[in-house]
Amino acid sequence: IQVSTAMTLDGLLGHEHHMTGENMVSLAPVIEACDYLMVTYYPLKGTNTIKTSQEIKHDLAALLEIARDKKILFQELGCPTSPLTGSSQETQADFLNTMFDFLEANQNRIIAADFMVLFDWPRSLVDHFGEYYGLSDNESFKGFLQTLGLFDADENPKKGWAVFRQRSLAIASR
Repeated sequence: IQVSTAMTLDGLLGHEHHMTGENMVSLAPVIEACDYLMVTYYPLKGTNTIKTSQEIKHDLAALLEIARDKKILFQELGCPTSPLTGSSQETQADFLNTMFDFLEANQNRIIAADFMVLFDWPRSLVDHFGEYYGLSDNESFKGFLQTLGLFDADENPKKGWAVFRQRSLAIASR
């Protein structure tokens, strides 16, 4: 049986806000103890705004270096469409294409990838998470959470859905 523990890509790269100063935790022993790396990735800067395509590619290249010879399982991947995060449906579609390009180019290193989530979440759930994380007044955080879906709240497909469907079917047919 192989084991791992979930880590955010920002945490692995040392970008997490709580990963500074005397609270800094070396993840090297954790990585060493894992059979594979289980990673969550949302391309956000600390301000809850979306990273550029170049920044995303840089993050993914750094992940390969950190993983060394270990395989990678993406437990969660997602990109919001909220303008409060500086994003859009086009940005989400671009993120999906970037991720599928990465997955295909590194298929011998990737165990699986889960794109989070299928449908946008209702505002009531997002407000609950805002309270849970102590961010009930942070509208960009709530915009991030609320718009991660490949379909909007009215079940209309977003542009990212077409990319996901086309690219995942192409991989499955090989």
